[in-house]
Amino acid sequence: MPVRSRTLLAAVTAALLSVGAAAAVPAAAHAAGPVPPKLPLTLSVTSDTPAEPLQPGGGARSVTIKINNPGAKTVDLNLDDIELTAGPLAIDPSEISARLVARAGTPATGFSIFPKGHGPHFGTGMTVYPKGNPKGAFEVPAHATFVWKLNVGVGRTWPANDGQIGVGVVVEEQHMSMHQILGTTLYVGKSRTGGPILESLSGATTLSPRRNAMEKFTVTNHSGAPIAGQLHYHPDAFADQAGVALKVYQWIPAKGVVKAHWQDVTKTGFALAGMANNASTTVWLQVRVPSYTAKAPSTHGMLWLFSDEVMPTPDSMPDVQLTVLR
Repeated sequence: MPVRSRTLLAAVTAALLSVGAAAAVPAAAHAAGPVPPKLPLTLSVTSDTPAEPLQPGGGARSVTIKINNPGAKTVDLNLDDIELTAGPLAIDPSEISARLVARAGTPATGFSIFPKGHGPHFGTGMTVYPKGNPKGAFEVPAHATFVWKLNVGVGRTWPANDGQIGVGVVVEEQHMSMHQILGTTLYVGKSRTGGPILESLSGATTLSPRRNAMEKFTVTNHSGAPIAGQLHYHPDAFADQAGVALKVYQWIPAKGVVKAHWQDVTKTGFALAGMANNASTTVWLQVRVPSYTAKAPSTHGMLWLFSDEVMPTPDSMPDVQLTVLR
């Protein structure tokens, strides 16, 4: 059995899954040089009951994954990855149940499920392989078709904001620098929620030990349902030059006996209270330079924010590019 290669296009896959898109993507698409030949396999990923949405705590829905070898030679196939991602809110993998079944004529299949992404909740992935050989590849005979049924269910506490699950499949030919990525969408609940949670960060771009940079951070909920819990954000402020330190502070308005003040959130981060659908929340931040011991008169820096509760998108993880003066 051939040795299994692991050359996933994770970023491309995530982008496709966010919209249930379908595309064939060569691994060298963003690199210089000739485009590799077309993958000698055909892939289809279809929802078996697209009109019947999943219900939290209810029965599963199935997706058919079909791979055909139309050529005259056996192809060594890596069914590299199956990814399940929800709508705008990051879902704990324990809220998704997934089971893969090989249909008649398809080799016995093993799989393992694992969380994906920057934090513990950014979707769920499945590694798929010939049963008993986690590092192996499937051998697809000439003119043969392999079929798997993927059954997906959601838990009772599934939030109303996430009205869809993106299902994406990545395949590659063994030892070849090419992939094919296809996806489909399963809907959850009665309403078509799942719109974006928009994040914007803007403000001053120049700072020094004597001048702080004021930044405005706004989150807008277009998910289609209220956000009940808090959204926690973590700031990451840094300078490229060694010897230059940055810190982040949040403006805390006066409340009761507590006076308005700037609070250091460099390590602790900050939380936004839940918000209604189409509502926005704004936080004022300040980036400071507590020390500048480098000899260079200036250096590049950056502030960016991320949340373990919000699914990343191509436009998320807002940042501000900074120029730090001595």
